[in-house]
Amino acid sequence: MEVKAKNGTILGGVPYVDGIASGKLLAANLELSFWGGVNPKTGEVIDRFHPLSGHLLKDTVLAIPGGRGSCGGSVIMMELILN
Repeated sequence: MEVKAKNGTILGGVPYVDGIASGKLLAANLELSFWGGVNPKTGEVIDRFHPLSGHLLKDTVLAIPGGRGSCGGSVIMMELILN
């Protein structure tokens, strides 16, 4: 899948969920650990060593090379959806 940003940048990747999305693009060239790296209540990236530290995931399209860590990240992703 390829996405063209407003500035002309083309991003390629594999979506976790098929469909159509819109929102502010939040991109980084480093994997993100959702378990311990994202606050599941607020959606804030709390990994202080990650380039997106301090950003909120709500209403964004997240573009990262992949996840980092164990399968526990899926639990955090579910909590993000429910909150």
